[in-house]
Amino acid sequence: MTQFDLLKAGYRQLIERGEMTAEEVAAKIRVLDFLASCSKDDIYEIVDSAVLSDIIDGDLVQRLLQQQMLQRRLQRPLGDL
Repeated sequence: MTQFDLLKAGYRQLIERGEMTAEEVAAKIRVLDFLASCSKDDIYEIVDSAVLSDIIDGDLVQRLLQQQMLQRRLQRPLGDL
């Protein structure tokens, strides 16, 4: 039994106790089934891709904030004219 199987069993217990519905758990179990079918290298690739995406998103947000700050700085002197 893998760690993913243990997590699925935990979700099924939540359904049995009435703490979650089958609909709420269905997507989680599908994801766990997918992850259980992956090799360690596949999972490392997924994590690496997610981390890279977060880095790119963070860089984009940082650049947009810098651009916005520059525009505000330029508007102040030009607004006084």
